[in-house]
Amino acid sequence: MRKIAVYALTRKGAQLAKSIARELGSDLFLHKRCGTSEHTVQFESLRKLVSTTFPRYSNHVFIAATGIVVRVIAPLISSKDRDPAVVVLDQNGRFCISLLSGHLGGANELARKIASITGGEPVITTATD
Repeated sequence: MRKIAVYALTRKGAQLAKSIARELGSDLFLHKRCGTSEHTVQFESLRKLVSTTFPRYSNHVFIAATGIVVRVIAPLISSKDRDPAVVVLDQNGRFCISLLSGHLGGANELARKIASITGGEPVITTATD
């Protein structure tokens, strides 16, 4: 399986992130306000963190508002055949949005897999899927 980074910004989101990371064998990144957790990297600035992790992981899962994620990853996006998969979830796990590199990068498949874990709905907008 390709390397996955899971990020959460809130305490409620952190609980979901821990569950997803455990199921997928992912690396877990939690904002410092989420408290400490075993096998977790804490961060203060999502923008600063993602500027270093974006090229290092082939899959990124954010439990955060879509707008925040778009603003953070926008300067890092280069092309559809090189960008990593990006999936965004609400903190309840209800919607799993394939945001970037859906078809080529595997975000559509990852969104479906995460939705099966959370009991949520995958949101796929790729015309071919």
